[in-house]
Amino acid sequence: MMKAIRTNLKNPHKNIIFQTEWFDIEEEVYSGIDKLENKPFYRILAPDGVIVLATTKDHKIVMVKQFRPALNKYTIEFPSGAIKPREKPISAAKRELLEETGYICKKYEPLLEGHVMLSRFSSKDYAFWGQMAYRDINIVKEKGIEVLLWNIEELKHHIIDGSFNHFAMISLISLAEWKFQTFQFNFSSRN
Repeated sequence: MMKAIRTNLKNPHKNIIFQTEWFDIEEEVYSGIDKLENKPFYRILAPDGVIVLATTKDHKIVMVKQFRPALNKYTIEFPSGAIKPREKPISAAKRELLEETGYICKKYEPLLEGHVMLSRFSSKDYAFWGQMAYRDINIVKEKGIEVLLWNIEELKHHIIDGSFNHFAMISLISLAEWKFQTFQFNFSSRN
């Protein structure tokens, strides 16, 4: 076991052992659970987050390309980010979309709230479908992010060729389709 940086006074078997600007690592020792009996378990504590599947009036999907140090490469993904303390998820979704892309949506629909990585992360993510997205020319978007606009066929191509491979984000396309009949996928065709 590692030395605690911060001890949880309510549960002495739960301690923060590492802290960064973006996340903490918490150690907890369990008893009464065979698989974990008296062994330390480490979880990552991070702020809750938002993911925005934003579509324009001409059915383009607003994507971002940015460097991800954890993967040591550029990734293509939906606009997303952390929820600030006391910020509502919908407000964070609007803020993240605007900061990363300069886009604003006229309407938002909640898609899902849940967990992306159940085995180690305690944070919750909130997904939204933003509709009728348009670029606000007065907003300077975040540096280091390239905005891409793809139609659904381009997105399908990038999913199939592996250049867009974020599981959680791919599932949002299906969820939007199931809830709102948005993209009208034809799963029987083999283009």
